[in-house]
Amino acid sequence: GQPFVLTDEMFDIISRCLGHNERTGGLFDVAVSAETAGISLDRKLCLNENDRTATRLDERVRLNLSGFIKGYALDRAMVILRESGVANALVSFGTSSVSAMGNHPGGSGWPVATAEGRRFVLKDECLTTSGNSRDDRRHIMNPLTGRYVEGKSMVSVCTQTAEEGEVLSTTSFLRMNTNN
Repeated sequence: GQPFVLTDEMFDIISRCLGHNERTGGLFDVAVSAETAGISLDRKLCLNENDRTATRLDERVRLNLSGFIKGYALDRAMVILRESGVANALVSFGTSSVSAMGNHPGGSGWPVATAEGRRFVLKDECLTTSGNSRDDRRHIMNPLTGRYVEGKSMVSVCTQTAEEGEVLSTTSFLRMNTNN
């Protein structure tokens, strides 16, 4: 319940997450837990722009930025490459997030494939995948129900930014699995 002073970058990150939460009707939630299911993020966490502070409104609230930070970091990496004069690059953060800039040395765009074999050619865009790669994997919780999504299924999206891709792929996966 006490305000905690944040760095400018962390304040910006959490502000963006609050915005994504609002725009997705609560499906994108960096404070999701079974204990706080159905409570909107703005009722779990309060930001004060003047003081650059965050205050937990419920002692059960814990932030988990894993569904956001990979996209944020990938976008930052692409900015660093552009600012360094790089015109063509493919940056992969594992099987779930890849960002392309410019062209492959052998052709137009960058050919990539998802874990389930769907092929894409990326040029100045990002491919992000969210979901369960195995039947026994459960790691995405529905913030409205507090239940993990079960069963093997994945959603891949192409977007202009990795941050946008993380939000869209996660919320699309949750919408596709609304019975969970």
